[in-house]
Amino acid sequence: MIRRSNNASVGRCGLKRLAAVNVVRCIADHGYLLLHEHWGQGYAAEVGSACLELGSGRSVSETISGRVAPENVASVRVLQTLGMRFWKTDVVDHVLEALICRVERVMGVH
Repeated sequence: MIRRSNNASVGRCGLKRLAAVNVVRCIADHGYLLLHEHWGQGYAAEVGSACLELGSGRSVSETISGRVAPENVASVRVLQTLGMRFWKTDVVDHVLEALICRVERVMGVH
């Protein structure tokens, strides 16, 4: 992610295919990582929205998920702002009870 005003790097983001449930249905995971000095400036929601649009517009996935540590309240809010709702908890990397949220995408609409 590059800030347009000065071409400074603010972090990274994207979608990653997690699993193919069958030929028609798969799950893509939305993720982002911001440099600390750029937290709280709205970049996460902005790139999250762009990733969701990209994922639905290119038929990447019917379901897009986001995984977050429950104590990361700001990122939980970002996922909620993007329309994601709690799905389940699971072990993710080093987080034993990570929250997994998801949004169902149908032809560019969530």
